[in-house]
Amino acid sequence: MLTVADLDADVRTMLAALAHTAVTAEPLLANLDPSILIEIRSAFDHAEAQRIDDMRASLLMASRRLSVLPHTGSFPSLPHQGAPPHHTKPSNPRDMRE
Repeated sequence: MLTVADLDADVRTMLAALAHTAVTAEPLLANLDPSILIEIRSAFDHAEAQRIDDMRASLLMASRRLSVLPHTGSFPSLPHQGAPPHHTKPSNPRDMRE
């Protein structure tokens, strides 16, 4: 995601998968570091506005925040909800905010 040049269909598919993962992990992330969710939501807002550099910056910050979380051995298991189908149109990233 950090190396994309524009928001083509593949990137939108990756964003949809990230939205799905973020929604699934939202309770855990909100408990560990809510700023991670803020950065991810910001990335979706930037993507929607076609601000690719800002999207990358937000994703990089979210990644950095995730990487510095105290290491406890493993994260608690998240409920498996399945990956979004590849043949469907990516969902609206705003859905994550609801």
